[in-house]
Amino acid sequence: MNHYFRKKKWTYGMYLVFVPLSCMASILFALSFQPVIDTALSGDLPAFVRASLGCILWGVLDALGLAAVNQTKFRILASVKINLKEDLYRSILSFDYQHFCKENEGSYLSMLNNDVGVLAQDYFEAKLMVYRVVWSFVVSFLAVSALSPMITVILIVIGLISLLIPQILGKGLTRQQEEYSARRGEYIARVKDILDGFLTIKNCHRFDYFEKQHQKINVQTEESGRKNSSKMYFATWISILCSYAMNILTLITGGFLVIAGKMSAGLILSITQLSGGVVAPLEQVPALLSQIKSVKPIVEKCQAILCYRPDESMVKGEQNSLQCQELSFSYPGRDKGLHHVTKSFFPKKKYALVGESGSGKSTLAKLLAGCYHKDDGEIYYPCSFVPEQDIVYVPQDIHVFQTSVRENITLGEDFSEQELTEVLKQCCLVDWVQSLPNGLDEVLGEKYSCSGGEAQRIGLARALLRHPKMLILDEITSALDNKTAVQLEQNLLSQQNMMIVMVTHKLNEKIMQQYDEILLMQDGSLQESGTFEQLMEQRKAFYELYQTASPAQK
Repeated sequence: MNHYFRKKKWTYGMYLVFVPLSCMASILFALSFQPVIDTALSGDLPAFVRASLGCILWGVLDALGLAAVNQTKFRILASVKINLKEDLYRSILSFDYQHFCKENEGSYLSMLNNDVGVLAQDYFEAKLMVYRVVWSFVVSFLAVSALSPMITVILIVIGLISLLIPQILGKGLTRQQEEYSARRGEYIARVKDILDGFLTIKNCHRFDYFEKQHQKINVQTEESGRKNSSKMYFATWISILCSYAMNILTLITGGFLVIAGKMSAGLILSITQLSGGVVAPLEQVPALLSQIKSVKPIVEKCQAILCYRPDESMVKGEQNSLQCQELSFSYPGRDKGLHHVTKSFFPKKKYALVGESGSGKSTLAKLLAGCYHKDDGEIYYPCSFVPEQDIVYVPQDIHVFQTSVRENITLGEDFSEQELTEVLKQCCLVDWVQSLPNGLDEVLGEKYSCSGGEAQRIGLARALLRHPKMLILDEITSALDNKTAVQLEQNLLSQQNMMIVMVTHKLNEKIMQQYDEILLMQDGSLQESGTFEQLMEQRKAFYELYQTASPAQK
């Protein structure tokens, strides 16, 4: 994590230089109090004026030094947050689908929004403060030691006593900080889940139930925050008591030294100012180190994401077909989703994956697309394929971004108007686009949205525009009426240079007859395969599935 400091080298270097200069300016400012008080008590007006001007000068320099330190610190922290969020975002987008789904979207949002903020304050800023506090201690200790060894001993004793406080409270603070961070993440994830189900809540009139759920997690989160703040304040309060003791003992000891004629009144004031630079660091450094330690789980979570490397499991074979050999896959905590599937898929051929819900057809599609990682067996991709480029998977549920229709389809790539027009025709989107006030440049959002069927066709248009060698489609006509679904599938089946694997529950005879092969999945296994005519003649599982299909499926 420390390498993020060096992302902005010049600013970081300036901070390393400004801190000692600022500390020395603070020492000289504190020492300038002595001549002001002593000349005032002696009644020497010219000397008092000179001493006052000197004090003002050092005060201005001290203030400027402090401003310079803080401004460079703010720039460093801004740079750290920008670069850390960019790296986390880039790494998250490099996840494969299976790895991404291990966490919900809320946890990634919480990490980018909350955890990065916590790290900036409790890790990166704390480390910068340790450097600054150590410099303050060294310079202040040398100054006070030179002025009064006796007071230095008193300050060190008080400082050592204050060291025990973070040691006693450290573990509790760490646990509380971890709990608070976890609670905030849970709150964001739960609220997002509830808001995503807004329509369901409204339709089922379950507002009160979900309001109680929000109230519960909201109270738990804020109560955890209160406990965290309370414990942090208690540690600070004890430190304040130590500061009171330091100031009182410094004044009393200094008073005796003044009475004994070994110190001037002005010097007492200067030493009192300097004493904070001796005692405060002894309290602050352990507290800062505990603060840094408290965010260790967040650091480890971020590092795990930053260190992620995609699984290079897409093996290219020597053949020109895609081959599944004894392919098996299981979902966590569930029975196997796929059992020893062996099958070859050939370029430019069209395949329909059919079967009842839960039969394994979508699981097989995701394995072929590289969304899931197999448990056993192997997938050998054609030697001519670059799997990351030549295979495109289109899921049933399509996300539509809040941007223009054009950008939703092109996703920022440059395509000609002719290419866009052609793909709109293929995906039966022409009429819908023409109905929008600004056509392809209409922004989809609150004012103009799209239906589930339109979203599915947008997803398909994205895929076709990229001319993949293999197109895997998972129930992409589920939200369409039969007429549009049939037209869309016919357009897809007319693609000459593309292998298509279509997961579908629609068994339109005219369409089924156009597939080169139909694969029937049952209980995670490949039960039957063949053309429509062959499977119907066999009068086995596919025949029964077709006969029992509802009119809507045909």
